[in-house]
Amino acid sequence: MLHPSDNIPALAPSSEGGRTMGVDLPSLTLGLRDLADDQSLPLGAVLERVFALDDQAGAFVAEIQSRYFENALGGVGRGQAAWQIGWHYQQTLFFALAELLSRDAYAINGETLASDERGALLTRALRAGRGVVRWEAFHYGPFDETVWARLGHVYAQAEADGLAWMEVDLPEGKSSPHREFMAAVALRCGALDSLPLELMEMADRLIFQVAHQLQLEPQWFPESLWQLNPGSAAAPRRLLFGDTPRSGYFLGPGQVGAVLEAIQEDLRQGRLARWAVEDGEERMKALACQAHLRKHWLGPPTRRYRRHALSGQVSLVQGWHSMLSIFGGAMESKADVLELCDVSAGGLALRGRGDLVTKLRIGDLVGVRDLAGGEWQLCAVRRLQQEAGSTMAVGLEVIARQPRPVDADDGQRAIQGLLCDTLRPGAAVRFISPTQALHQEGALFVKNEGGVRKLRPLGQPARGQLYELREFQVL
Repeated sequence: MLHPSDNIPALAPSSEGGRTMGVDLPSLTLGLRDLADDQSLPLGAVLERVFALDDQAGAFVAEIQSRYFENALGGVGRGQAAWQIGWHYQQTLFFALAELLSRDAYAINGETLASDERGALLTRALRAGRGVVRWEAFHYGPFDETVWARLGHVYAQAEADGLAWMEVDLPEGKSSPHREFMAAVALRCGALDSLPLELMEMADRLIFQVAHQLQLEPQWFPESLWQLNPGSAAAPRRLLFGDTPRSGYFLGPGQVGAVLEAIQEDLRQGRLARWAVEDGEERMKALACQAHLRKHWLGPPTRRYRRHALSGQVSLVQGWHSMLSIFGGAMESKADVLELCDVSAGGLALRGRGDLVTKLRIGDLVGVRDLAGGEWQLCAVRRLQQEAGSTMAVGLEVIARQPRPVDADDGQRAIQGLLCDTLRPGAAVRFISPTQALHQEGALFVKNEGGVRKLRPLGQPARGQLYELREFQVL
């Protein structure tokens, strides 16, 4: 992990104005560090200058965030420099503001802040901590638990001071220590490790708008779904059925279900401005995000299958042509090797190198086989989580045990796809092809054992960024 004392990578100029009169986000980060360390200035003067610098940095943070997603979604291994710049600024700001809180609390040099100044400082500190958490979520981790513990400690100060609900004016609107802390907690409880990268920005926006509707209490209550201990390095823990722990803070759905329903209805009716959604593409992203949050915030966790610990190594192959090759019986030319952690009837949990985050995406299809041999299985990536020590946890869902490549025709063009099931008259079968490879929504003709079988479409295709899965009935 980078820390505020590390070197900050330079930001190259961009057509949008990455540098303006010699100012960029790395230089503002350095200036922030120097300003926070200056003990010669009165605390009030330092606070005023840090706030002004943070306001100035807002446009640069938005630009570097946009550049990170453009690069990360644009190709393998891109976006890392932009991510480090954005994350490093937020971490430096958070620790600087936390230190100013300590300086005020201990009345160093006899200086203390008025309640409105301290409320503003608490709010901005928690906002900066939330910024660190969101940048880490954008990268699928790892999460700096030192930051998490400090963030909880700052919120505990806000409650002890009676300022947790104090409204503060920020450049983007009104906020409070409670609202900023709830947004940070919601980011950790939002299962963003199972969300596609292209939905991350929208999820962050919706989470900030609705997180304060979650219920946070200093004691367990029947609807509690998570336990957290502000000030400890432990991440929020999802409670299992029957858990009734006695200590910590507890988080439950509160009123968030009604708010998510309102969002869904407004988006379906085209009322976009209320939720800062601008166009049709953003509308679809917002609907996907609210459905994701509803799934993870409104009810106890459920697993379809029990997990069983199992060790070993597996080969993992990605890329359409590589998968067609291996499922067709050819030897893999290039595969990643990952450690097997556990298995269930529906999936596998693996662990591999941390740089897999630049290669794999949520929803990607991959081929997996035990390194010792056996059949290749078709799986979908459902979870990515970077861990400390440069490792990546990967969760896979098994799509098909023995898929096979087939030649098909939709009446307009021929396409090679993957058939996931056996062709039997009357049976339902799944067919996977690259997105938009098939032009027709009608019947599909598949070559099979020297003949041709006609398939009738069932329902709507499930489309992803790279592939789509369609279900047919064999005629």
